[in-house]
Formats: sequence, C-alpha cells, structure tokens
Amino acid sequence: METTMANKQLIKNNVIHGLIVGIVLPLVVFGILYGMNRVLITNEVSRISFKLSSVALFSICANLLPVLVANKRMMEEFIRGMMFPTVLGAFAWFFYFDPIGLFN
Repeated sequence: METTMANKQLIKNNVIHGLIVGIVLPLVVFGILYGMNRVLITNEVSRISFKLSSVALFSICANLLPVLVANKRMMEEFIRGMMFPTVLGAFAWFFYFDPIGLFN
C-alpha cells in the first residue's frame, strides 16, 4: 500500500496540533531569546540588548512562521488552533506591558 505525502506530515491539520505548537513555540523562543539577551548584557559582548517587552513580542511573533507555512498547505484547522494562543499572548502582552499608557 502506497502512502501519500499527506499521511507523512509531521503536523496534522487539526486544532489540537495548532494549540500545542501555538503554546510551545513562543515559550521555547522566549527562553532562547531571553538567554541570549542575558548573555549579551552580562558579558558586555555588545551594546545591543533588548527590553523584556521586545523579547516577549518577538516570541509571540514566532508563531507567524508556522502559520505562513500552514497557509500555503491550506491547513485551516491548524491555523485556527495557532491563532487562539497567539491572540491571547498578544492581549496578555498588551495589558502587561501597557505600551501606550492606557492603565496609568
């Protein structure tokens, strides 16, 4: 029996896989970026460092890359699952860091 490419995909087109990737990917990216930022600040390798709000925003935006790939493969359910934690993360970022001073 011959298997098709759709059966060999690592990520399936369902909401649960989208939720898992949408939650885990920003956490992993945040850990990596936060660690790299701490190394840059501690070792004074360069004068470049990022605020915590920027690192958090970059980690939320990391979800855009799998969404673009899934969009090309027409994986609508996976994208729906990815968007739920992404939107929640964006709202949490907005209310936690309050970039425009709404809550002051």
